[in-house]
Amino acid sequence: MKITARTYLFVAPLLFALAGGCRKPGPIELTVDQPALQFIAPTSSTYLLSTADIDTLGYFPQIEETATSHLLLAASEFDAFNSHHEAILARALFLNPSARIILAQDTVYRSLEAGTLALDLLVLRKIDKKYRNPVTTRDTVVGSQYALYAVDGIGGGGISYDSGRVYEWTGSGSASTPRFTGSMTAPTKIHLTSPDERRLYPVSTNLSLRWTGGGDTVRLVVRDWDGVKPGKTEFQIQLVNTNETSISRQVLGILPVNQGKFLFTLYSSSTAWVQPTGFSAPMLVQTITAHNLVVQVKP
Repeated sequence: MKITARTYLFVAPLLFALAGGCRKPGPIELTVDQPALQFIAPTSSTYLLSTADIDTLGYFPQIEETATSHLLLAASEFDAFNSHHEAILARALFLNPSARIILAQDTVYRSLEAGTLALDLLVLRKIDKKYRNPVTTRDTVVGSQYALYAVDGIGGGGISYDSGRVYEWTGSGSASTPRFTGSMTAPTKIHLTSPDERRLYPVSTNLSLRWTGGGDTVRLVVRDWDGVKPGKTEFQIQLVNTNETSISRQVLGILPVNQGKFLFTLYSSSTAWVQPTGFSAPMLVQTITAHNLVVQVKP
């Protein structure tokens, strides 16, 4: 099975009737007269495919698509003043939509075992899949997921993200999940060259963004930053990949400037929906390349 990737422009439509789901407040929706920018409407997505239980420091953006089967390869950079980190994640998750679990107002699903999962012959580790109860903030284990995760070359079992490389996924299958194989090409790594994390930027003037890499479209997510990990999303913008754009002072004026620092995450995602033999619903195969930059602002 050869997977043909496409880079998305809109959040992919929900292809599965997964009822219920957690309702999270989305970012502010704006209307601006800038043809290269498209503000993302507030989302009520259930983050069923969240990697937050693995990526506890938030190097990777939330997975907003919804699927019962998901294969992910993601690479990310992080830059703040005198600090640089690189992370890579491979994760496979298979959910059972017939096995609901209620966590406060959230509906999640038990996960399925899938035998042995490998990416380019590197076997992913089987670990617990956890969702956090939004009320008690306690984690609930719903089954297994498969992952390799590395930060600054530590961990990951030798996994790497190479721009343009064709990666091969294989799953041996189990009593509940069919055997499958597939391939996908990794997009060019995205990298922000401007703004500069060492400078202080006034929100009273436009802010220039420049970058290299990524697919045809990229997305900018601006979140609060507490010095350790990202917080609330202030806004999201979809960008045509011209490798540069300008964020107007009107948009920057949304930010609570007294916080001083915000995490700007620029990322590009390539996705493919495929349905291997034996699967009752399409599988989402996805690659993400992201760059996180702590930006300092002033009035």
